[in-house]
Amino acid sequence: MDAPAAEAALGGLGRVVALGVVPRLLSFALNQLVLSRRSSPDLFGQVVKLDLLVATSLFLMRECFRVSLTRRFASGRDAGTAPVAELPAVVRTAALSLPITGAVFFLFAAIYAPFGSSACPSGAVSWLLLGMYLLAALVEAACVLQYALALFLAAQMPADAPGPPPVEVAATAEAGASLGRAVCLLLTLVAAGGRLANGPDTSADRLLPFAVAQLASAGLLWWAWARANDRALAAVASQPGCGLPGGRSSALLWGLLTGRAGPPGRLGPRLDADLLGDSLAFGQSAAIKYLLSEGDRLVAGWLVPASALGTFGMVYAYGGLILRFVYAPLEEGARQVFGQAAQAGARSPADRWRLSMDLFHSTLRLSLLIGSCVAVFGWMCSRSLTLLVFNRAWSSGAGGPGGRWTPAIGPLCGLGSAGLPGLLAQSPAGWFGLGNGPGSAFAPSALGISLGVYALSILVMGVNGIVEAFVTSTAPRPVLRSHLKASTFVSLLYMGTAAAGLVLVPGARAPWLRAWLARVPPDAVYVVLLVAANGVAMALRVAAGWWCIARCRPPGAGHGPTWRACVPRWSTLVGLAAAGWLLARAEQAAYGPYLAGAFTVRPALLHLGAAGAIGLSLLAVIAGGEPEFRQFLSRLARRRPTAG
Repeated sequence: MDAPAAEAALGGLGRVVALGVVPRLLSFALNQLVLSRRSSPDLFGQVVKLDLLVATSLFLMRECFRVSLTRRFASGRDAGTAPVAELPAVVRTAALSLPITGAVFFLFAAIYAPFGSSACPSGAVSWLLLGMYLLAALVEAACVLQYALALFLAAQMPADAPGPPPVEVAATAEAGASLGRAVCLLLTLVAAGGRLANGPDTSADRLLPFAVAQLASAGLLWWAWARANDRALAAVASQPGCGLPGGRSSALLWGLLTGRAGPPGRLGPRLDADLLGDSLAFGQSAAIKYLLSEGDRLVAGWLVPASALGTFGMVYAYGGLILRFVYAPLEEGARQVFGQAAQAGARSPADRWRLSMDLFHSTLRLSLLIGSCVAVFGWMCSRSLTLLVFNRAWSSGAGGPGGRWTPAIGPLCGLGSAGLPGLLAQSPAGWFGLGNGPGSAFAPSALGISLGVYALSILVMGVNGIVEAFVTSTAPRPVLRSHLKASTFVSLLYMGTAAAGLVLVPGARAPWLRAWLARVPPDAVYVVLLVAANGVAMALRVAAGWWCIARCRPPGAGHGPTWRACVPRWSTLVGLAAAGWLLARAEQAAYGPYLAGAFTVRPALLHLGAAGAIGLSLLAVIAGGEPEFRQFLSRLARRRPTAG
């Protein structure tokens, strides 16, 4: 690929990212605002179960057929083109996504039993909800047919034909459908708010707005694909000797499925053998990929009560913002930098290794700095964020008259008031600050506790992302296969450990564990167990990746990766500790005068305002002593990609 072609390809990739990120960010903000103000943990837990049914079936379908279709038309035996006579077989093969989606949907519906609890009995409304979600899943699965037609039409169109490529159409359609779902959910909740506010949180009729929004999103996705393919079909059908009728793409697809449309003469085999083989091969890898990436959600949907599942879903929705909008671009940029350093042609293998190690240590130190800031401020400010953003159903236990106030963090509270003896005398629950005892005012809610614990685990997730980026960018194939096997084993071990913990820990008899369970809200127990197990699994994956990196060191290249080169400077560590202590004192000063009064968000505003001032001071301290963090902030302000 020459330089202009590479630049054009990168520009197209940038357009795809821009088309998808902005609408999805807007839809996330609107959707979470609606859910945080108009839902409850029980209600959102039912929504998470229903969304899991759709997401699981559609993920396997997309990975099976969309990837194989792209391979079929972009790099297949016809070098980007396909005879018109093969189109019916391709469409019929892609239509297998519909029964596969339905089978997976019913399988996980039997496992999750979203309406099997006594609080939400089965009935006509429950069956209506399942039918609406199933119809939405089938409509989205049918969009694979539009995707196949779009790839075929793009291969048949002349090079100078106007219109975006299918990958841009897919990004625009999916992002628009996501935004449309959030808007439809808001309008439906507002229209039905008076009637739905009177029923119990887990009643099936309260889930109808979410089902309507899901169905509207699927319909909007089909409409966007159909509009784009209608224009492309008109351009292709106008060419002489095409063999395809004009008109609407939906009618053409139905005719191809039933044999009423298509090119004249013999239509060929019923199914496309190459496409079917690729789909089966990609389906196996897709199942493993989904099991490794979404295993915690699958376990939670199976074993966790509805209210705890709602808390778990909300924690991952808000906590994942840091991963999606900070760590994901950082990991992608690090992968490109590591790959460029590993392929530097003017250097010897030893010089390339030393350059790669310098870049690896600098990037890992930057990830540790970002994760440390997120851990300190996320842990200390989770209670105030819960009070400010969510309604009383989510922040119950976070406010009220009477009782005794206790800071959110145990170690810093012990160092500030009773010194080291008071710190050592605390129970394990006090060490983690996970409870204030019965009758406490401003006791942290289940969501506040879970957000704080998740903020601590983000530190390990960021380190794992950088380590995996280095391995996938520079490791040879044997080492890469070893890393994949180790990651798969750790992920399966995590799923088994999490499932065992969810079953065994709530009924444990150990005195210290029973004391901890008595101090923690019941819903938070499940989420803390899942997040803690995930953190341990990430640490094991970091250890496996570190071992793989050490195996990549060429002879005579010097030292391998060392943790000492990644640890932040002493001034940064002191600044982080001081910020945590100041945040604890700011929380005490903000909430203290309001213990005897009614519920109010003013202490949360005061605490978050003080946290903002402390955060700016901490950024100045870190930027003054850490050159990597200073460069990251400067390039972030200029909106330029991170370079090595």
